[in-house]
Amino acid sequence: MNAISDRFPRAEATASQGKVILVGAGPGAPDLLTQRAVRVLENADIVFADGLVNDDLQSLLRDGAIWVDAAKRVGGKTKSQQDTIDEMIGAAQAGKSVVRLKGGDISLFARGGEEISGLQRAGIEVELIPGVTAASAAAASAAFSLTHRDITSAVTFVTGHNVREELPDLSPVDGGSQTVVVYMGIGTASDLVSALTEKGYKPSTPVAVVERASLPEERVLYGTLRTLPHVLTSQSVESPALIVVGNVVSTSRGWWRTEALAPVAQTAHDAHLAHG
Repeated sequence: MNAISDRFPRAEATASQGKVILVGAGPGAPDLLTQRAVRVLENADIVFADGLVNDDLQSLLRDGAIWVDAAKRVGGKTKSQQDTIDEMIGAAQAGKSVVRLKGGDISLFARGGEEISGLQRAGIEVELIPGVTAASAAAASAAFSLTHRDITSAVTFVTGHNVREELPDLSPVDGGSQTVVVYMGIGTASDLVSALTEKGYKPSTPVAVVERASLPEERVLYGTLRTLPHVLTSQSVESPALIVVGNVVSTSRGWWRTEALAPVAQTAHDAHLAHG
């Protein structure tokens, strides 16, 4: 067992056991953390943090609190989902105040459901604190609304791949009129283009790609559904990045400047000017 498991081995539940608070840390900028999340972090005994969480948040912890790197990294040092759940159970059963800190919102593509189920099966009390999801942050960075009374009244959030490493079911977006926000979709963009085209989206549908939304190094890239794969490769887009597909993208001033003729990168500075 590792050091955390040694310190907090799983045991039978007791009346004095602690609970686990699942906290959405927001898209990355520390000042987008909610006030409730700040209070919880300040009182935590141990925090299990995902890789997308800003390390600056460690400064909120009190003296003696433990920060555990619970990131899942492709091809690198990583902690399994079950190991993290087991360690949280052990810490809670030892009477500790446990925080599970995840990027974005805890309920959107953060494996929150798996962890809630695992904790509750072990008899652990669970509390959820929502965070600003990356979709909201991306739309704010590009200065457009995900919905618009004159354009669309529906938004669909999808992941770029499901647990079977394939594109998820896109049947809810049939017709081409909704805003589609794709999390973790960089590697499956070509498949996404084909799937949305089959669902009625025109190749000329506006697209925004927002890389590292809310952080100083964020980038906002514009194109169309047809040019999306080229946008990603020519601009060397890396995760974390969101893809937003839909006519609402055309309401962004950044989109007007590109005229949708070619993929054009916006610096974070330019993106903020779009608000003015």
